[in-house]
Amino acid sequence: MADLLCLDRGNSGLKGLLYDGNCVVARPKFDENWRRALARMPLDKIDVALCSVAPSRDKELRAFFSEKGVDVWTLRGDSEVPFPVDIRGRETLGADRLANMAFAYLNRRYPAIVVDAGSAVTLDLMDAEGRYRGGLIIPGPRLWLQGLAEGGELLPAVDLVPDIPLLGLETREALAAGAVWGLREAVQGLIVRLGALIEEPVSVILTGGAAPLLAEAWRGEAPSSERDWTLQGLAGLYRWNHR
Repeated sequence: MADLLCLDRGNSGLKGLLYDGNCVVARPKFDENWRRALARMPLDKIDVALCSVAPSRDKELRAFFSEKGVDVWTLRGDSEVPFPVDIRGRETLGADRLANMAFAYLNRRYPAIVVDAGSAVTLDLMDAEGRYRGGLIIPGPRLWLQGLAEGGELLPAVDLVPDIPLLGLETREALAAGAVWGLREAVQGLIVRLGALIEEPVSVILTGGAAPLLAEAWRGEAPSSERDWTLQGLAGLYRWNHR
């Protein structure tokens, strides 16, 4: 019997995990028919935890749960966590970044750099003492291309091409290659710089929808890719806050 539904609202969609205790029992798929998917669940018997980086899109979701009499526990950037957080203005911290650090801490996967590659790419560092040291945010591949198209008069809008060669032979190819290869090189370079801030060897974890794009053609052995990392961190923080 399921007891916890974790929801992760990103800029490009909604993801979820359904738990029975510490075991994942389902990965519900949400699209335009998210109401139908949720209606199939025993909402009167489960708790709901939400992590969102697009709160303006959560109004209908919250109304749905309110109609069902279901309280939604929402993780925020300034929520209480079991590890020190060296972040100023925590009310502006993305809840997904906090959840990512939580899973590293709760599973003793630190020191670690967690790379969450979605619409934006976040790189966050937890040191050997389990302290969240901060991180960086750069555009994801689609935002990279969108920004170039909007900011350059002669630069066309192009689609993301994951298997694009390094050398583009015309402008569209060069833009697509720049987004893919530029992002890969930027992430790997930043990982080196972040790792140099601490003395111990550091684990690198990739998560998010664009994680496979980064892992492909990685220089050396690619780091582990964990598709449910953020949701599992959310689940861990929910249970820690309700212990």
